[in-house]
Amino acid sequence: MAGMITVLVLLVAMVALIARPFVFPELAATAPLPTPIASEPTPDIAVPAIDVRLQVEAAIAARKAALAPNSATRACASCSAPAEPEDGFCRKCGTKLTS
Repeated sequence: MAGMITVLVLLVAMVALIARPFVFPELAATAPLPTPIASEPTPDIAVPAIDVRLQVEAAIAARKAALAPNSATRACASCSAPAEPEDGFCRKCGTKLTS
């Protein structure tokens, strides 16, 4: 019941605020106008200029460098699968790797 009363009071208040300029036009002419929202930030607020594109490009380059085959990486003579320097056997076909 209390919830319904609260909703009713809010509804009446909203109707009163919306209908006020139509019911009392003399008050509508003297009502202060809202201030417009500034389109640019105020000078006292420092906005860092971050070039997100450069950050993304750097992250991509770092990832590519991490995934690029190392010059010390070997390949299996049988199946040409990449093999790490410490591998003794091919991880794909099991062939013994020569050093």
